[in-house]
Amino acid sequence: MALLATSLSLIPLVMTSPVLTWLVALAWAAAFNAFSTAAQVNVSLQGRPATDIATTANISVFNTGIAGGSAAGGLVLHLAGFTGIALTGAALVIAGLIAALLLRPAPERTEHSDSAP
Repeated sequence: MALLATSLSLIPLVMTSPVLTWLVALAWAAAFNAFSTAAQVNVSLQGRPATDIATTANISVFNTGIAGGSAAGGLVLHLAGFTGIALTGAALVIAGLIAALLLRPAPERTEHSDSAP
């Protein structure tokens, strides 16, 4: 998520250079693909025993985000241009990163027996 936010933040700074824009877009694409795959694996692990339902819900949330992001992106484009879109995206990713760090589930505790077998 940090690489995703960084690459989105850099886009307004490199937009005048096609080569730099391409390199930053490549980092952005790699970061997003890594994030979405990691999120799906994490949901699969956390969603046991209802893994199918959990992963379906995750994909539904992704699709809802794509639809909502498209609508919001059109509005931001109209109000703030291309720079505004990249910076808004970076701000949303940073907010998600903060939420993910603050809302992490507590590690599972295992009970250990003090008696010998």
